[in-house]
Amino acid sequence: MQHGGYPWKKIMCPHHMRQPTTLAAAYRAGSHLDNENDDDSCPLVDAVVHRGSKDWEKSFHVPGHKKGNGITHKHRNVLGDVAFRHDTTELQGLDNLQRPEGVILKAMEKASALWGSEHTWFLVNGATVGIQAAIMATCYRGADDCLILARNAHQSAINGAIMAGCSVVYARNEYSYGIAHHVTPEAVEEAFMKAKDSGCCPRAALIVSPTYFGVQSNIVAIQQVCNKYGAVCIVDEAHGAHLAHVPNCQDALAHGAHLVIQSTHKQLSSLTQSSMLHAQNIPQKMKERLDRVLKVLQSSSPSYLLLSSLDAARYHMEDKAAVDEPHAAALHIHSYFNTGSLKHKDVEISLLSSLVHAPRYDPWRITLVLHHVTDAAYITGWSIATLLENERGIVAEMATHNAIVYACGIGTRLDDAQALTDSLDWLIKEQGIKHLSVPLQMISEEQDLINTNTEDPFGDERDAAALIAVSCQQPATVPRDVYVSDSIAMPLEQSVSCIAAETITVYPPGIPILVPGDVITADHVRYIQKLKQTSSSSLLIGGNACDTIQVMDVFITE
Repeated sequence: MQHGGYPWKKIMCPHHMRQPTTLAAAYRAGSHLDNENDDDSCPLVDAVVHRGSKDWEKSFHVPGHKKGNGITHKHRNVLGDVAFRHDTTELQGLDNLQRPEGVILKAMEKASALWGSEHTWFLVNGATVGIQAAIMATCYRGADDCLILARNAHQSAINGAIMAGCSVVYARNEYSYGIAHHVTPEAVEEAFMKAKDSGCCPRAALIVSPTYFGVQSNIVAIQQVCNKYGAVCIVDEAHGAHLAHVPNCQDALAHGAHLVIQSTHKQLSSLTQSSMLHAQNIPQKMKERLDRVLKVLQSSSPSYLLLSSLDAARYHMEDKAAVDEPHAAALHIHSYFNTGSLKHKDVEISLLSSLVHAPRYDPWRITLVLHHVTDAAYITGWSIATLLENERGIVAEMATHNAIVYACGIGTRLDDAQALTDSLDWLIKEQGIKHLSVPLQMISEEQDLINTNTEDPFGDERDAAALIAVSCQQPATVPRDVYVSDSIAMPLEQSVSCIAAETITVYPPGIPILVPGDVITADHVRYIQKLKQTSSSSLLIGGNACDTIQVMDVFITE
């Protein structure tokens, strides 16, 4: 095996296949896998590699590059030659994601068995499509149905509610240090009661666990609340595909969630954009609705590179030792903080897990929180992350004004962890932080924007996730109704008290500041302006770089 456990088998055609005398003879010669090498451990990978090995075939089907015959050196610079042999379509023996009956079905069944679900679907549009399918399959009766939604949910959940046409009631997150954390069972129960009082029927609750910052909610208790109200417990576990395989950890399936969406590529070894949707303890009709919705949402031309990488990632995780070194690397970083925070005359750096009591933490997610000892506002999560990347080659997953997130994964090694801790030593103990001692002009602008008045809900170094958790306002109307209504572009500074008709999102982590149906407040406007002018590398997704915002034109008459 090659490439860290990926079973990319090299299957060669027999010599007599090089010059087949007839098409029928050629097909018969290559119509079966090499039984000596095939053990059915990776059915989809084996099938894709086998089709790619048929050099004698003449391709008159898509894709147009024809196994790499029609590519340039620029293609090869990115993907090499081998990937194009396996970038194929729904040929004989490769099954069909829209109606899996063969190797794709077998691969999904193997994944279901490994993760402990009753049903598993392969996704080629990321966790996004799984989240949207889960919402559309549970809250499908229009505005009378209600989705209970954690306010730190990814924007794909809001888009799922728009497509479903359902109402939304938000559940408040716990928050501190500028970060939205877990959702308590009590907050979920409160949201269910709000939904009941509003006259709609709560059909599902969607919780993010673990969060982007590594905090897990009490899914066992939340699932019990969902059962009490006859609702489906959906967990966005995009950052937790590894949890079922890591010592002393459990994933949302083990805690009883009905529908769990995992971005297999985020912590494990599948290709970016490939994910899985797992289900358990759901009625057959809901399973059938999920099948139908996924047929609508997923591409009819799915990438077999993405699909086969999911099969390979599942195979990879069947090796229990695969997590040993990455887990040891993560624990090494945690142990570095055993003696307490890193202290500098201007700032202290701590692990989030040492500051916030939560039901559980993802040990592979390292979130560092900055606490300013002085008014050295130029020392931020953004500036430190940039410094460590440029000077030490340590590349963070994301940073905010007062936090930095480092994500371990199946490919993290002990020397990676050592490099991170050595770099933190350099930063604090060897005064690497002195490289930040002369603020740039943009830093001085940032300093002017920072409001340390703790009565201001968005001035206390709080990022977009916390802003949402603090406000937790209910939409003025059903998100879909706003989305399909007439809207106008309003200058941001003039939009206070208007109803937002678009989503304004910060990437990463993709948590919306505003969603369709939200009433825009002065705090929202001030916060967006602050993000636009600071040294954040985050990208605000909105109209005209958020100089204007689409708002509902409530004055238009037919």
